Amino acid sequence: MEFQEAIKDYAEAQEHDRTGFNVEAKLKDAQKKQKQNSRKDYYGLLGVTKNSSDAEIRKGYKKKSLQYHPDKNSNGTDEEKRKADKMFKDVNEAK
Repeated sequence: MEFQEAIKDYAEAQEHDRTGFNVEAKLKDAQKKQKQNSRKDYYGLLGVTKNSSDAEIRKGYKKKSLQYHPDKNSNGTDEEKRKADKMFKDVNEAK
């Protein structure tokens, strides 16, 4: 949401900017950051860094998939089950 407001403000400022405050570059930067922010961070989801080895990524995947597996979370409340199911799907997507 914060990027949408910034993009709106920069777009409005760009219409009025005739002095060269580089509003267009700032607008493009805000749009780029919004796009990056909307992506899922698969490394963070698996609990590894971006420069992790393949073995570390596999280890993180296995750990998280076991943690959020539906059979392990079958005794929880409905809300806990939904959260675990969503996390399990996200972890599998990160694989």
